[in-house]
Amino acid sequence: MATQKLDIPTWTERVTNNPEQGVNEVTRSFVDVGTVAGVITDEGEDWFQTGSSDAELVRLRDEVAGAATREERAPLVEELSRHVLEQAYFIPLEQNVQRIYVQSPDLRGITFNAVAIPSYHAATKEKP
Repeated sequence: MATQKLDIPTWTERVTNNPEQGVNEVTRSFVDVGTVAGVITDEGEDWFQTGSSDAELVRLRDEVAGAATREERAPLVEELSRHVLEQAYFIPLEQNVQRIYVQSPDLRGITFNAVAIPSYHAATKEKP
């Protein structure tokens, strides 16, 4: 089995509007700031209840979402994190660990719980 290491912008480009991409290979990670940045203002779920009143937060959200490379994105993520902590919108109490799963594209019957963790209890492998 061949595996690849992809950054988020590359992965997004690979799976967007691609009917060949298996649904079992796509996940939404709340560990990635690109996902979280999309829900912290009124353009998303407005987690911090700021609407669009924090212009700096809105600007940073948009710039993180628009970054094309890891190098362009890293300083924006740092700036967004610092801004959120300085405003005391969020105070981290624990660290969430990202899980990485490597699996055969022949697996079928995988289910996911509410936080996108796969369950392999009923999974089967199709013969190639």
